[in-house]
Amino acid sequence: MTLHSLCRAFIGRMPADGDPAICFEGRWRPWRDYRGLVDDLNAWLDAGGIAAGARVGFAPRNRPSSLIALIALLSREVTVVMIHSYQSQSGMAQDMARHRLTGFVCDRSDFGAPIEAAARGAGLAAFALHKLDEERIALCGGNAVAEGDSGQAPGIWLLTSGTTGAPKHHPFGYDQVGRMVSDNIGGAAPSPDPIPALLYFPLSNISGLRAGLAALLGGRPVVLLPRFTIADWHAHVMRYRLASASIPTAGISMALSANIAPRDLSSLNFVMTGAAPLAVETQRAFERRFGVPVLLAYGATEFGGPVTQVTLADRERYGEAKLGSVGRPYAGNAVRIRHPQSDHQVPPAEIGLVEVRSARMGPDWIPTTDLGAIDGDGFLYLHGRADGAINRGGFKIVPETIEAVLMRHADIDEVAVVGVPDARLGEVPAAAVVMRGGVLSPDIGALVRHVRQTLYATQVPARWRIVTALPRNASLKIDRVAVRMLFEADAKGEDG
Repeated sequence: MTLHSLCRAFIGRMPADGDPAICFEGRWRPWRDYRGLVDDLNAWLDAGGIAAGARVGFAPRNRPSSLIALIALLSREVTVVMIHSYQSQSGMAQDMARHRLTGFVCDRSDFGAPIEAAARGAGLAAFALHKLDEERIALCGGNAVAEGDSGQAPGIWLLTSGTTGAPKHHPFGYDQVGRMVSDNIGGAAPSPDPIPALLYFPLSNISGLRAGLAALLGGRPVVLLPRFTIADWHAHVMRYRLASASIPTAGISMALSANIAPRDLSSLNFVMTGAAPLAVETQRAFERRFGVPVLLAYGATEFGGPVTQVTLADRERYGEAKLGSVGRPYAGNAVRIRHPQSDHQVPPAEIGLVEVRSARMGPDWIPTTDLGAIDGDGFLYLHGRADGAINRGGFKIVPETIEAVLMRHADIDEVAVVGVPDARLGEVPAAAVVMRGGVLSPDIGALVRHVRQTLYATQVPARWRIVTALPRNASLKIDRVAVRMLFEADAKGEDG
């Protein structure tokens, strides 16, 4: 069956299904409770003239209404254009205008004056999701005509993490999304027991989308978290005595810091992670404390998900010899390493630029700015990025994007943003700032608010350093290594 057919079949089963379906904020509700939301959305789509192929902006939150709304939209074969919900309403309104939408769906908490004004001004149909027992808002503009895209099949436009600038949309066809959902990245046969899936990645994120669709379309109950917490993950593992579990890379450090008792995780045969770099020392500390192997994977939005993974069989064969590797290609995927200054492939163990051929996406090689090396056994090791992007817990952040926003602050003369190590998230952005007039004690809170007005929460610098001058090299360019050393000195308590 096609993806939209699966979604339609799922919706058709909802009215008669009284089994527990979604647990949110500690409360279980059956599928049939959500049928009213589907009916409201369908009525809104019809009233707005939104037909198959039309572009509908979608700013989901990790809430049941967004999860069900995604299924409803896909069942109608519209093109879903993901919009980041963790930006300002003004930012979302700008995105609405940018993408020639015919409709827009967001959570009621995001539906403020900027969104409503943008919808009315452009004649868009707009729909605000809410709790099931509260009113939902539907606006239908007078000229919301479903355009579609000539020659382009409907699908989902997912946002990349922004490694070369602002996050960009990457379009996926329904057939590609179907392959993402059906791909079993864990490598183990699914359990016949109806153990709920734990969903914590944002639904607009490729990992959240794949996990959410796979669970719902597979008829599996879900525990939906607004955001990941180690306490919720810990409780889920214990409650269902899971044999395996996925966890964000930052969660590995969180588990160590939370002083979880090793017996609490004794049911686990392994955990899977891979959203961000993981220090070998942290991986080893987790494995030795809990006796549970950490199996790393490597993927990206452009690949349609993971393309390499370390399997449990690999760990049993190699032990700790491959710690730090993100594994080998699987399920028809392929990886190669190209020399940075040529089109030649490099020998084993030599570092170069990673290129990927994803079975989900087609036969073409996909270039990346990831630096990596492949050993003699075919295991991939990552060595940072060639473009200087900051990987904050899986979110890729371009320093120049933050710098450009800060330079628009009236009291800032110069700024340099670099990535600095963080025990929980791998890296975080840090800003070294020269204030006009030589001010050395500005209101950091005001600088944070200035960034938040334009950028996503993940792009707000986590550390700040006010300096009288930025370090520069012989060519008078900013010396980013020296800037990073300023923050390293701060971490060591040295006088910078």
